[in-house]
Amino acid sequence: MKVVLTSAHKFHDDIKERIASLGYDVIDHGSENKEFTEEEYLCDVVVGLNPFMKSKVEKFKNLRFFQATSAGFDTIPVDKLKESGIAFSNARDVYSVPIAEFTIMRILEIYKKSFMYFIQQKECLWNRDFRLQELTDKRAAILGTGSIGIQIAKRLKAFDAVTIGFNRSGREAEYFDEIYKIELFEENADKFDIIICALPLNDGSVHIIDKNILNKMNGKSVLVNIGRGQSVDTEALYDVLKERKIMGAALDVFENEPLEKDSNLWKLDNLLISPHICSGSNYMNKRVYDLVYENLKAFINKEELKNRII
Repeated sequence: MKVVLTSAHKFHDDIKERIASLGYDVIDHGSENKEFTEEEYLCDVVVGLNPFMKSKVEKFKNLRFFQATSAGFDTIPVDKLKESGIAFSNARDVYSVPIAEFTIMRILEIYKKSFMYFIQQKECLWNRDFRLQELTDKRAAILGTGSIGIQIAKRLKAFDAVTIGFNRSGREAEYFDEIYKIELFEENADKFDIIICALPLNDGSVHIIDKNILNKMNGKSVLVNIGRGQSVDTEALYDVLKERKIMGAALDVFENEPLEKDSNLWKLDNLLISPHICSGSNYMNKRVYDLVYENLKAFINKEELKNRII
């Protein structure tokens, strides 16, 4: 049985040896921007980020399982995989903890004015400002109650915040005080101190944070987006931040990446910008390797796959 590993994630020799010990012939493909060879198209399993950008699903003759190394799959041709009878699992849970930690860090940075004090330290200034905020009793709306949203809610509860989740079905999720259907978010947007966007990209999530929502937020509210850049109308966000209608915002994802050097967003002192790195972690590679190994073992033994989407 053949498995193709793309270079979207670095698989070291010891990991490849573990996979080979399961009974696989391991093939290194390289960049996903390069189309698969005739031999690679005959594989049984593919592991990668999105190898179907250059290599068409219909050209795979024996493919029966695709293991993604990412949690999001809005760019994956899920319908075509389903039509071809190809099982698909994502990397849900791999990145949830570091993203949740990063989210809490950003909120606290805004509440505790850490950026201001960092500048003062560089300039050797001793200016004291006690107008800081606690997370205690803050009402936090989390758009998306999947693995990432749950881990964020878990950490917010440790700070005695109130967690309100929004999802498509209104189904309950652990660590949330309240859960509502996503269509109820707009009419309640003015009730939250913190809005966190942790949604995948779909028709319903594009600009879900728009001018209307931003104008409903108050001068002490905070926005964090660690989901998809398209979820926030950044032009509208720029306007409310420039006019200081909200306390601050933190963006790890953007509508266009990398963020252009001439973007006005760079000039805002109440916006924290990071270059799509909130999933980074010293445990990230281990979690990816463990998931890939366990699912390749399950596949070859005809057992249940983890994180199966189709």
